[in-house]
Amino acid sequence: MGNINMDFVLRGQRLPREGETLVADGLHVFGGGKAANQAVAARRLGADVSIVGCLGTDDLGDRALALLDEAGVDTAFVVRTQRCHTGTALVFVDRSGRNSIVTALGANDDPEGTRGAVEGATKLLGSVDVVLMQLGLPVSTVDQGIRLCQEHGVPVYLDPTPIRRSLPELWCGVALIAPNETESQILLGGSRTDGPEEARTAAARLRDAGVGVAVVKLGAAGCVVAADGWTAHVPGVKVDVVDTTAAGDAFMAGLAVARGEGADWVEAARFANCAGALAATKLGAQPSLPYRPEVDALYRSGDAGVRHCAPTLGEREGGG
Repeated sequence: MGNINMDFVLRGQRLPREGETLVADGLHVFGGGKAANQAVAARRLGADVSIVGCLGTDDLGDRALALLDEAGVDTAFVVRTQRCHTGTALVFVDRSGRNSIVTALGANDDPEGTRGAVEGATKLLGSVDVVLMQLGLPVSTVDQGIRLCQEHGVPVYLDPTPIRRSLPELWCGVALIAPNETESQILLGGSRTDGPEEARTAAARLRDAGVGVAVVKLGAAGCVVAADGWTAHVPGVKVDVVDTTAAGDAFMAGLAVARGEGADWVEAARFANCAGALAATKLGAQPSLPYRPEVDALYRSGDAGVRHCAPTLGEREGGG
């Protein structure tokens, strides 16, 4: 459940400074939006996926829908509206893979359309293993989706971006929350999160707030996972970075797919790190999302390790 976009990507030697005009290498138009990216990524990793969201009735909406259909994602629960344009994003990427993004939410921020999409998808909730959600919809629609999932006993994995507010009580009931360092700082009311040590503290605080499992994403440094009485730092995988757009979305999809297949949280995080790293090696959002054989090969290579902290994995109860 979440936002669906079309991305306009400009790549250049570096990102522009304030007031500066640069000449880009070219313009690329890709499917994007965090929900759409996560849906396509999960499908490429082998999951059966339905997407719930809202598009405009414009040409960009037609194109976004066609890309999802082509990827094998069920789009039966996507609502089209004439009130708003399809969500778009302008993505600037430099030669080192760093990006700056400006987005116009459009139909993703239409309360009526998004509420209708979520209500229409209620029938899905009796047959799904997990719901991935982000904050690219109105907060009221996010809350509606979480409540419906809770009523139907469906776990929610919440990717709290674009971050809008500190951690509300309702969000504390999700099965998993996975902020990055900046987002965890906002969720926790300003506590500094910088590197694995601070991330362990932040993850533990999110757990104390009532979240089932907390994962703090650290970019190239991997992630920290906190569950029932233990935390672990799962280091990142070194790759040649082209564009980090959608790397976090590939991570979330990898985490959900691995857990759905029975992996414990640490092994799921290792798999997710591999998916996210591979997504950073190609330009664009959806074109960069890796297929299962690529992720399996990197995962089996042993490059994605784990660093334990008290208690160690051998001392965990329940195995994950």
